Amino acid sequence: GLQASAVFPFLEQIQVSLLSGKTNPVSQMKTLGIHLDFLPLADVIHALGMNMEWTAKMIESMDQYHRTVMVISQKLACVTQLYEHDVILSINGESVARISEYHRLVNNQDFVTITVLRNGNVTEIKNVPTQLFSTLGTTRVAFCCGMVCQEVTLAIQFALGSEAKNGVYISSVFPGSPAKEAYVKTTGGLIIKEVNGDPVEDLDCLLDKVSTIKSGKNLRFKTLDIQDGNISTFSVQLDLQFWPIREMVRSPSTGEWSLNDISAFVGENSEGNVKNNVSEEAEGTWKRISNYVGSFRT
Repeated sequence: GLQASAVFPFLEQIQVSLLSGKTNPVSQMKTLGIHLDFLPLADVIHALGMNMEWTAKMIESMDQYHRTVMVISQKLACVTQLYEHDVILSINGESVARISEYHRLVNNQDFVTITVLRNGNVTEIKNVPTQLFSTLGTTRVAFCCGMVCQEVTLAIQFALGSEAKNGVYISSVFPGSPAKEAYVKTTGGLIIKEVNGDPVEDLDCLLDKVSTIKSGKNLRFKTLDIQDGNISTFSVQLDLQFWPIREMVRSPSTGEWSLNDISAFVGENSEGNVKNNVSEEAEGTWKRISNYVGSFRT
């Protein structure tokens, strides 16, 4: 399980923030953009060639029940100075063997100096930048043709590396929607890379491109399959009357979700004025969607 010492610093921040009236007290934290696994110290000594000096230093920072060291198993594409299989020995000159020590030494720092064991050699790496991440989980989703779209999650970025640097993640597809009729894959996950031949960098880019398309026109999506890495394309007819393009945004201060129209079906009334012509049936569908998304917390 997770050590209590790793939790206490965050509990203290939460306690202080709640007393000051904040709803989401710990909304951001800094880390190195790496995923850490643990290896037995004995394996690192014999298989990776840790010298006696560093062995003694690491033992001093450990207790008798947890003789393990941290090794980088995955990293984000933006991390260039650290490599997979690097063994973390110290941060800012302090030996580190526990995840609680790692967070204490990295959080609130813009740059750190890290000593690693790499290919049997001890290497000091200076000015390693930290990465600022939100701790609120999913804070924004967009709906397009019945697809639930969001920024690529950290877990996917770790798994795919540079392949997931740009794009938009399709987390699910609603039954009866144009996307469902087009047999858009709903298991494993897809990342949208292009729309009508134009690259999609992020969620804002996707909304900018699709919001200019008229209802009834086709959208051609180029996607990356998360499971097998295959590239595929599919076309969906835009139906703004029953499946308008909308987004939901979670407030960082209150945690509440708000629904915003991006592009909806527009028709003319008997007086020739432009009006929103989203049917009551479609609005009922969106209320159910709002309740569904409102349950997101990660």
